[in-house]
Amino acid sequence: MSPAYARQGYAIEAITAAIDWIKGNGFPLIKAGVDPENTSSIKLLIRTGFHFSGIEEGEHIYVLDLTKGE
Repeated sequence: MSPAYARQGYAIEAITAAIDWIKGNGFPLIKAGVDPENTSSIKLLIRTGFHFSGIEEGEHIYVLDLTKGE
């Protein structure tokens, strides 16, 4: 994202819309891989309910269980 648009809520809006679409289409889980040095993305994932699951091929894996709360 261009620095000119950073910290304006666009990323949280986009990930929330993606989560809603994925959940609405019946998927039970979202798995996201992120570079461990990308702290902004990690914070965004945690803020939207993802939790650390492990490391695969050097990427930190975060998951969001969409079946919780049902």
